[in-house]
Amino acid sequence: MKNKKTVIRIFLIAFIITAIWVANYIIKATNELASIVEPNPNNPYIEYYKSFVPLRDWTISSPDITAKGVLVTLTDLENDKFLFEKDPGKQLHIASITKLMTALIVLEEYNLNEEIIISEEAFLQDNFGFYPGETYKVKDLLYSALIGSSNTAAYALAEKRNLYNYDKTAEPFVLKMNQKAKELGMNKTYFSNPTGLDSNQSNYSTTKDLLILTKNLINYPIIWEILSTKEFTLKTSDGAFKKEITNTNELLFGENNNIIGGKTGYTVKAGKCLLLVFEKDNYYLITIILGSSDHFGETKTLINWINQAYNWQTWI
Repeated sequence: MKNKKTVIRIFLIAFIITAIWVANYIIKATNELASIVEPNPNNPYIEYYKSFVPLRDWTISSPDITAKGVLVTLTDLENDKFLFEKDPGKQLHIASITKLMTALIVLEEYNLNEEIIISEEAFLQDNFGFYPGETYKVKDLLYSALIGSSNTAAYALAEKRNLYNYDKTAEPFVLKMNQKAKELGMNKTYFSNPTGLDSNQSNYSTTKDLLILTKNLINYPIIWEILSTKEFTLKTSDGAFKKEITNTNELLFGENNNIIGGKTGYTVKAGKCLLLVFEKDNYYLITIILGSSDHFGETKTLINWINQAYNWQTWI
């Protein structure tokens, strides 16, 4: 009987010790789980949580941005942290942001030293200064399309894909643009032309889809070499001077030296659009604004805000 009581006592002690250990384990696991949850906006203090991103200070309120679609993302190309969002899944017209996809197809399919003759149809896309019959290298047209936002250059590049078709059009190129969008997972994106000009069925996308495109383009250094160029001397394929082109991205000329590159856009339907990529603490900071009345001003507001609203010195 005495031995039986001893066994029971040992069993109870072991049970209690096990229960205490399990309880402590559950508490620890719960705390660790809670630490990776987004902080409560009502908490007046900086909350520390596990992430590769900076820590949010909720005492600083979010900025008032009027653009229809906004996304500010910190990424290492594998992991994304959304620092600010406004209707990131809303389909909106994207104007000349379109030319980023045009550039991607060009880089995948063309030799940059190949020559293209400006067609009558391409000439009619804008008054940039190109004329029918002039010949330019692919690289020079790519510079013109991206830093000068030339619609003629973008259209001429697109026509080249249909070079051996008597009825020369940009349609096969646009088809390729849409195929590429689907391949990348840009499922809310549609292209009707390679320029971004308004039409009966204008090009549209979302800030989330454009983030996918931007991350893919980071693998092409020449894109960012072009997009960070402030001024470019355009010449015909025989080396004759044509014109000086100034980048449409005004923020390149400001005090922020961390801009890797970006693309502007504007049409009546799309409003003012701006996509920018910055280098931030060995990460990429990507800002995308669609449908704004002040794309440069609102981008600067967002950059100033994230520098205040996030603690960039403390990482966990």
